[in-house]
Amino acid sequence: MKTLTERYKEVIDEYAKEFGYATEIDGKLSEDYSKFHTEEYGSFTIDEIRYIVDHEDMLHKKYANIGREVINWFECVMECVEFGLHTVGLQDWLEGNQRPTPDERAHIRAIRDHLNREIERLNEVI
Repeated sequence: MKTLTERYKEVIDEYAKEFGYATEIDGKLSEDYSKFHTEEYGSFTIDEIRYIVDHEDMLHKKYANIGREVINWFECVMECVEFGLHTVGLQDWLEGNQRPTPDERAHIRAIRDHLNREIERLNEVI
């Protein structure tokens, strides 16, 4: 008879596989089975993976490509952290909750780029 830990690991392995199928994002589980690590997109919690797998049918109706939407969320979070903006969790993102729009993020990037050019220009003359 399998221990509860062994059964838990089997279930989490299945969730990780289904997450990979649903999103086309490759990765591997951490040794303690608490995170799903990817090369490009950091780590996902087991709760994030479970949400996507458990709501896959609904998400496919809402998004043409769940994996692309997860990547959009990841990219937005990275920019929000860089800009000092509040971030939104993956589940909130997929549910359509408030977040910076692509136009708002593009505007902030343009301001940042302008500021960086001005700093470079000043450093050249000082």
